[in-house]
Amino acid sequence: MKQDLKNYFKIAFTFFIITIPFALLRFPDIKNEMKYFIVTNNMLTDKNFFILKYFQELYPDKPPFYFWILSLIKTISKEHFYFFNIFIGSTLFGFGILILTYKLIKNLKDFQTALFITLSLETIPFFIGVSVLQRMDIMMSFFISLALYFFFGFYYNFCKISIKNLSIFYFSIFMESQKRDIFQRDIEEEFNIRRSSVTSLLQTMEKNDLIMRESVKIFKRNKIY
Repeated sequence: MKQDLKNYFKIAFTFFIITIPFALLRFPDIKNEMKYFIVTNNMLTDKNFFILKYFQELYPDKPPFYFWILSLIKTISKEHFYFFNIFIGSTLFGFGILILTYKLIKNLKDFQTALFITLSLETIPFFIGVSVLQRMDIMMSFFISLALYFFFGFYYNFCKISIKNLSIFYFSIFMESQKRDIFQRDIEEEFNIRRSSVTSLLQTMEKNDLIMRESVKIFKRNKIY
């Protein structure tokens, strides 16, 4: 237990001493971060928490859940919105990945190996970079890591198979899959519905601006947003 606490402290101290100065001093990325802020503003102004908009255009690139987090942060702290956006929306998820990495390796190997691998991961420039950028990728990576942790935990018996753990496991898989492309065939197979019925349904939803469909040349079929 004492060894665990010492190692957690080393991981947390090293990570935050590197990332917090970057999060405080860097300027927002115009291409992505400013766009997220505008979408968040629109969500709060229009009070529409399910259909995202970038100015007057639909914004289907990200799932609403991510912007619910940003909206909550802005509601709580308007003056320091940018810093807390980075810290809560990216840096804390990066720290979560480190903790899950440490716990997984510790259970599979030992304390020293787990600490070495985790410290190596948190000092990689790429990992530091994505942890101080306002990107949804680090959040998705966290849910992937969480799903993998429970998967190996169930397999190697260091996680108890309970309703609580299974709920977290399935929730993390659901959250990770939010960025996956969805095609008409997926809906047909998932709900066992005829192609003509699904086509009619999607056309109606598209007409009412509930979804967007985009042609993907590689697959020669439409991707659904």
